[in-house]
Amino acid sequence: MSLDSATRSAPVERAAALATTIAAGIQPSMDRGYLVDASVEALRASGLFELLVPQSLGGAEAGAHAGLDVIAEISHQDGAAGWSLMAGMVLSGIAGSLLEQSAVEEMFASGGNAICAGQVAPRGTAIPEGGGYRLSGTFSFGSGSRHAGWMFGGFREMRDGKPAKLENGLPNVLGACVPQSRATLSDNWDVLGLMGTGSYDFSIQDELVESAFTFPLFTARPQRGGSFYRLGVHGLTAIGHSGFAMGVGRRALDELARLAPTKKRIGKDLLIELPTFHRDFAEIEARYRAACAYVRHIFTELERAAASDDVTLALRAECRLATTLIVDTAAEASLLAYRQAGSDGLRNGSAIQRCFRDAHAATQHVFTDEKSMIDAAQVLLGVAPPSLIL
Repeated sequence: MSLDSATRSAPVERAAALATTIAAGIQPSMDRGYLVDASVEALRASGLFELLVPQSLGGAEAGAHAGLDVIAEISHQDGAAGWSLMAGMVLSGIAGSLLEQSAVEEMFASGGNAICAGQVAPRGTAIPEGGGYRLSGTFSFGSGSRHAGWMFGGFREMRDGKPAKLENGLPNVLGACVPQSRATLSDNWDVLGLMGTGSYDFSIQDELVESAFTFPLFTARPQRGGSFYRLGVHGLTAIGHSGFAMGVGRRALDELARLAPTKKRIGKDLLIELPTFHRDFAEIEARYRAACAYVRHIFTELERAAASDDVTLALRAECRLATTLIVDTAAEASLLAYRQAGSDGLRNGSAIQRCFRDAHAATQHVFTDEKSMIDAAQVLLGVAPPSLIL
């Protein structure tokens, strides 16, 4: 794959140009349970899947703010498309920056499909064998796995039948990639929200891979690319979740503002005329903007720290805190929009209803559940134990 100099410029404009194609694919993707081919091909042709991939591999290496903006733009168009893009974009960036050279030469070969899907959670095992590892594991939430070329999983390294340990006593977890053809997809995505993401369960069983296709998930140093990649696995993942929430939250508020001048319930004034609506809208708008500002601030601080190789535990904790805050705020914005929309939000096909379901589905992800708030608080209070999450 490659991105020419013209394609590398204005990634948000390229994302915005896909709006008609993405909109046409919303309902078919929901009906099928995965992002339809036309939407996938539009995203692939735009080069957006490669936005966070190192330049040495043909990617844009665009940085945190470009990632946030592009994922937010596509998520504003459709949450499922934005979620599918962010999964492939982030995991491809992680693999491209952290895997050894022989692995990335195969994965990112010209004309190949370097899009990654999978789950970082350490639900598999890796047993050393020869010059590699024998991998087995069953995973969930492989968003975009139908159109991915590679599947990514987290595997606990096993030695003599026991988990290998890091110096801090935590298990050594390997990130590993295998071709999608060597994984079994379950085709079992049947959910309330994010229906079009094809986030299937999948398994990788008894697969022998070279060590070049693995890396220590929580201690690896970038093999290529600039200082941006020192944000690490969790920093890149936070870009995806934050950008998604920014886009869906903005769409919910935009749709509510569009509806307000004409929405009227029996016995009440137009929604736009109600002081209580003005109050509630202003409050959630302010909270949404504040959460977005916090996200942008912390990623500016992270990239500044990464440039001097000084990304601290406190910064990583704040990154998770900001990400969880914007996810929660987007869900609150979509709830207000849904409740104020009345039957307009109730009916299938409503953008407000879709935002409500997608935003609340996002709150269930382990990366942004209440545990992330607890972990961040323990760091800020100076009582944090060793953690795989931060």
